[in-house]
Amino acid sequence: MTRLNFLFLLIFSLVFMVGCSGDDSDNLQTPRRTADDVRNDFKNLPIDAGVNDLTLESLVESIFWDFRLIVPDDLSSQDRYPLVLRLHGGALNNAPEAHKTTDCLVEPGFDEKEVFILSPNSKGML
Repeated sequence: MTRLNFLFLLIFSLVFMVGCSGDDSDNLQTPRRTADDVRNDFKNLPIDAGVNDLTLESLVESIFWDFRLIVPDDLSSQDRYPLVLRLHGGALNNAPEAHKTTDCLVEPGFDEKEVFILSPNSKGML
């Protein structure tokens, strides 16, 4: 084996032993919120007919999702209703109340229709 090959093998072995030594599982932190927490939050949202301005905490502590959900007045569990997703500029719009500006176009556009309207707010973090 040439000297260059030996040197390469020695460096590779040292990097491998140092990089893979020890067990880092003790250093892992358990998240304070789980996916089940978020699912339970969704299940327990107080949703009524009309305009609902809602906030949910994400898996990341202190990161909140703000959104508006407009629910048809005469709901029937027998019927299906379309969902209109209203986006308002995405990552370029960091206005904290951007999800609440549904009265400009989307509400008048679907005024005579029985639809759910969902307007999320990215707060410029997409």
